[in-house]
Order: sequence, then C-alpha cells, then structure tokens
Amino acid sequence: MKYSYLIFRVLILAAFAFLTGCSTSKKLNLYEGTFQVIKPPHLTGNHRSLDEKHNMYVSADLNLGHNKTKKLYELKEKHKKYTDFNGQPLDVPDSNLNAAYRLVQTIFEANFLYSHKLGSFFVGGNAGFAPFPYVAPSAGINTEFFEIGVSPLLGFGVNDVSVSGFALRDRLFSEDTLVTGTSEGNYFQVYTSFNAFLSFYFEDFAVTYSGAIAYPWGAETIHGYDVPFDFPYIIQQNVEFGYLFRKKYDARVGVTQITGEHIGGRTYSANVKFGYVF
Repeated sequence: MKYSYLIFRVLILAAFAFLTGCSTSKKLNLYEGTFQVIKPPHLTGNHRSLDEKHNMYVSADLNLGHNKTKKLYELKEKHKKYTDFNGQPLDVPDSNLNAAYRLVQTIFEANFLYSHKLGSFFVGGNAGFAPFPYVAPSAGINTEFFEIGVSPLLGFGVNDVSVSGFALRDRLFSEDTLVTGTSEGNYFQVYTSFNAFLSFYFEDFAVTYSGAIAYPWGAETIHGYDVPFDFPYIIQQNVEFGYLFRKKYDARVGVTQITGEHIGGRTYSANVKFGYVF
C-alpha cells in the first residue's frame, strides 16, 4: 500500500510537470498596448549637382510636430494552433488587439553624407542620429538638373512601451500568468526603413521629394514573452525647398506627412534644415 501511494505521487508529479513545465516558451496575449514610435529620418540625398568625385555634406534638421497617440485599427493577435488531448486541432480564432502607436514627431536630426560620383552615377552613405544612431548606404543617378536615388537604413534605439495582458504557455490547460505594468525605456529596438528621393535643381534652388517605409519596432518579445502579432509599418513622405548660399551653406524648409498600415488618418509636421557642403 505504501509503495502504491509513492508510485501514485510520482505519476501525479510527472503529469503536472508535463502539462506545465514541458515547454518554457510563452506567448503574450494583450488586453491593450501602447508602443512608442519615432518618425524616420529625412534622407534626401545630395539635392545638387555633384562636380567632384568626393563630396561631403553635414546637416542639422529640426522636425516640429505634435506627438500623437495613433490607434492601430484591425490589428489582430495571431493565436497559436492548439490541440486537445486526442491530438485534434482546436479552432482558436485571431482576436482584435487594442493597441496604439505613440508617434514622436518633434525630434532633432544630425546627418553626415558622403557621395562618390562615377559619371552620372553616385554611391555613398549616411551616418546620423535621429535621435537614435543609424547608418544608411545610398546610390543613384546625379545629373546637371536632377537626382534620383535610394537609401536603406539600419538603426538602433530604445523605445518606451506600456502593455497589459496575460501569458499562455504552449500547452493547453496550463497555468496562465498575469503580466501587467509599464516599461519605460527598457526595450532595445532594431529600426529599419527603405528610403527613396528625387530632386530637381536649377542654379542654387532645389526642390526634393523623399519617401520612406519604416519598421520602427523590431521586437520579438515583450517582458520575455513572444509577441503574438506583426508590428505595422509606417509611411513617411516629405517635400523640401532649399537654397544653396555661396555653393556652401544650405537652408531648407519642408513638410512631412506620416501614415501607415493599420493607422487611421494622417499626421503632418514641418522641418527646418541647415547644411554645409565640403
């Protein structure tokens, strides 16, 4: 009788460990979440005809706009496929997520651009801060009256996030763990964007259009839990007008529009840029 009781306890403990501790991966199910997003940098190219093989340009850019909380519409949590004890799949439909981007538009940017001209083509790169460090190679066509090019960006930063919800282990019927609270400035993020620009210039005047598709949140986990959705991208469009004084001093003003995936409406801001040509 004594040995039967011990065997029974061992079996119970083994079953409990199987149901609750066999998998250590957890998936976060959110009640709501607000994620800080910083607008993409203005990568506008050279916006002038390049005469020399080696060209350098430094600039400081102040973007002025309202920092807004933008609700993310029709964003869904992607639930994992669960099975019952017989191995049959359970239908757990994706659910709507109450989430928002906290869009930061008032920022200061600093950028260094190097361009090497090869005939009508140029290659080069950007290094800057906006207000996260980034690098962005660039390439395109530069002629006497216009320039067109592209510049993919890779940046690194720390964003704030506020989430509330609960976590589920991979196995069904396991214990739910409540996770609530706020994390301020604790999430190291990879920031990526693809940028394109087009400039027309005549003598010392120039007008530039630039666009960017940015993925400002590269997180795969929050509070150590798997993120159950894909962070939406944002789209930025910018138009700038500039004048080059004495072929060295550049002054520019512009207007920026931001929208994006699952983001309702558009937001606008203005920017002022000053640069120096080496």
